[in-house]
Amino acid sequence: RRSLLNSSLNAQYTANKFILSSVTAYQNLNDNMTLDQDFTDADYFSLTQKQRINSWSEELTFKSRDNRRWEWTGGIYAMYQALRTKSPVSLTREFMNTVFDKANAAISPMGMGLTLDMPVSPYVADGAFDTPTTDLAAFHQSTFNDLFGAEGLSLVAGLRVEYEKMRLDYDYGGRMDYGVELTSPMMPLVLEGLSDDSRFRGSLKHDYVQWLPKVALQYHFSAQNNVYVSWSKGYRSGGYNVQMFSDLVQGDLKSRMMRSVKNKTAETLDGPMYDHMPEAVKQMIVHQIPQEEFSGTPAQTRFKPEYSYNYEAGGHFSFSDGKIQLDAAVFYMDVYDQQISKFVSSGLGRVMVNAGRGRSCGTEIGLRGGWLDNRLTWHASYGYTHSVFKRYEAQEARTETAQEAVNYDGNHVPFVPMHTLAAGVEYEQPLEHHKVKSYFFGVNTTGAGKIYWSEDNAFHQPFYALLNAHAGLDFGTVRIDIWGKNLTDTDYDAFFFTSAATTRNLKFGQQGNPLQFGVDVSLHF
Repeated sequence: RRSLLNSSLNAQYTANKFILSSVTAYQNLNDNMTLDQDFTDADYFSLTQKQRINSWSEELTFKSRDNRRWEWTGGIYAMYQALRTKSPVSLTREFMNTVFDKANAAISPMGMGLTLDMPVSPYVADGAFDTPTTDLAAFHQSTFNDLFGAEGLSLVAGLRVEYEKMRLDYDYGGRMDYGVELTSPMMPLVLEGLSDDSRFRGSLKHDYVQWLPKVALQYHFSAQNNVYVSWSKGYRSGGYNVQMFSDLVQGDLKSRMMRSVKNKTAETLDGPMYDHMPEAVKQMIVHQIPQEEFSGTPAQTRFKPEYSYNYEAGGHFSFSDGKIQLDAAVFYMDVYDQQISKFVSSGLGRVMVNAGRGRSCGTEIGLRGGWLDNRLTWHASYGYTHSVFKRYEAQEARTETAQEAVNYDGNHVPFVPMHTLAAGVEYEQPLEHHKVKSYFFGVNTTGAGKIYWSEDNAFHQPFYALLNAHAGLDFGTVRIDIWGKNLTDTDYDAFFFTSAATTRNLKFGQQGNPLQFGVDVSLHF
């Protein structure tokens, strides 16, 4: 359930030599999402996430008047966002019993076993996170036309200096009351009245200063024909994975529970009821209960900013007296600390982590045109992207002490389509002296693939294409559009992932929308 308010105030002042623009914006978002997070019919755990965002921003831009040899744009930008998140996670008895899976695997050869008893189920880890963010920037770009006296040759140079500060205030966790039955060849032990509390309270903060330059050289043959080369540095903000706190609490609680079980077992065996048991046997039973130390910290929730160096060359061309336009470009990107979305080891949510370095290169080409006085318009575009890891340095998003080493050098970056395709034809015929102002129809297709779903490239969506069409009437104040999408009923996955949230590694796919029909009615006043 989401409520969203966006509002902005735009103002502009035009002087003889410059134009001053101001954009003031405010956003308020209230979001309430409940998710059956194990995605199975079993009752393992669920999440309720509530978010409240208040965001304010102001941008002042000065730019020179057009048609000058030196054109310039400059300004300042300020933004403050207050984000509060509440995300209670409910863990059922069935799931919490997995706390003893590793311990039971270690002690089962001795005929021993641990079984959890939860008088109150589910166990709820709850709390709140405040994530305020401040962003300040100053920017300038200059365009020098007719460079070195060569008509049509331009140099573009720009710089954006950005300061970003973010903080995470966290208070998250919960208390669990439980009992444990320890079975052994000697006799069962019933451990009652156990209680452990796992809670993380504190604050983290980071800030960054970014220098983002841009340089481009372009040559205009005419008003609609030009070629260009450009270089720029890109930046994507870092942040905190608040979803990881449920994993931290689970790992910390598991360690505390195993320590409590071990201590309670030793205390119970020292009681008068077990005076007949040899001391060596008591020590053997206590010793066989494994103890795992938890090393996870809230600092692990942070992910770093992503940087990219972007190289591009291309051009815009016009043919047949402007009836056909061609856009073409080739690009190369070096990406550092690449941000990758993945599941945490427990399956309790997705997080953002940093891979070491990535590389993307490819080409894009597009054609568009209009005939019959633009009553008939058409477009076609194709893109190819080769995006791979050059050096994978991401750590597994786990809170366990043991981590499996991975090396995905040369693998394709997930969620990046290798091929994209789009083409379509639209026709609209105006009608004179008629209640119907015009009729229109069109057909188009879109395609994408391969799309890899994870860093190991174990699963992918092959290339697929969708066929769509529509037709309708325009009455002036009312416009009716009848449409059909995916007319060939193509079967494809819109999303896919593997979850370790349960004892089984289950694979989940969200199918794309099948054949659909609908009607849009638009009112114009």
